[in-house]
Amino acid sequence: MLTGATSDLAQRFSSRVRGITEEWAPRFGLKGLDAKTQSWERWKLAGTGVDQGELYAAGIGGRNLMGAGTNMLVVDDYHGTVEEALSEAYRDRNYEWFLATSSTRVEPGGAIVVIATRWHNDDLIGRL
Repeated sequence: MLTGATSDLAQRFSSRVRGITEEWAPRFGLKGLDAKTQSWERWKLAGTGVDQGELYAAGIGGRNLMGAGTNMLVVDDYHGTVEEALSEAYRDRNYEWFLATSSTRVEPGGAIVVIATRWHNDDLIGRL
């Protein structure tokens, strides 16, 4: 699962990862990408089982993570602007989204990676 401050950012991340996967998959004995699942929000490796080999992407607050589980959650740049980072309301929104929506998708034994520019001590990283 890959998330960013906005849907646009998540789309760019997902598209980059999909391109790299498409290029390198055959070198690792993988069949490439599944022809039926190709959106930026959700794409899948060919030949993988149900709930395997998929990438879900969403902006913070995006609903397309609902119902999905993950072995790794990447939260990258959860504030789109410094103004958002300085807003207590935005910081609260991002933290609540993390607790209620995204982190609850991580399967037992899974990992969470949070990457961001630190614009405020009370941001998501600071709260974690």
